[in-house]
Amino acid sequence: MKFKTLLLGLGRIASTLEKDKLRYHPCTHAGVLFTKFGKKHFELKAVYDIDREALDVFFKDWNLKKENVKSSLDDIKKESFDFAIIASNSEAHFENVKFAASIGIKNLLIEKPVCTNLKELKSLL
Repeated sequence: MKFKTLLLGLGRIASTLEKDKLRYHPCTHAGVLFTKFGKKHFELKAVYDIDREALDVFFKDWNLKKENVKSSLDDIKKESFDFAIIASNSEAHFENVKFAASIGIKNLLIEKPVCTNLKELKSLL
């Protein structure tokens, strides 16, 4: 079984650090998803970032076709997922976790910190 995966946030730890030739690879979430192991266990169904340019760079860097991977919130809401990776900036973690939970995703990998304050964390719990 492959986990239908949503990647929220497309910055350094999500994808762009993979371009750093001095790092051990894979060194990003996308890098792992596209390894032999990752392709066997995960199917990247959707990605999202508020920065539309970051989306374009992601699709180009990973040689993906936009018709194969959803990238709009409206399309993402129509899909079902087994797993979400929250790799946005720390301030956006709370809203991204709420979004993932609101569309029924139960399995989450959240970059640290999970939230930037205790009130948000308690709200998620």
